[in-house]
Amino acid sequence: REVAELSCRKAHYAAEQLTAIEGVDLLYDQPFFKEFALRCPNVPAWTTAARAAGFDIGPELRLIDASQPEGVLVAVTERRTRAEIDRLAAACGTCQ
Repeated sequence: REVAELSCRKAHYAAEQLTAIEGVDLLYDQPFFKEFALRCPNVPAWTTAARAAGFDIGPELRLIDASQPEGVLVAVTERRTRAEIDRLAAACGTCQ
């Protein structure tokens, strides 16, 4: 139970930090547990910046559904720290 609660809280924290970046928002207005989809202006740049910072986000949703060219899936587990989530947001925030 503790692992599930940590994952959920950290995923919601990550969603808050990432959607604070200009032009980024949740792709769906639905409840989520530890994975969420974002709409962002330059998904390939995001995934590249995230990987360079040590994070493996994705997949890019356009690879699954061509109607979602600005979508990317983000998953957060209980093992990620706030500092790591903040570092991910900082890395992705440079892709504007």
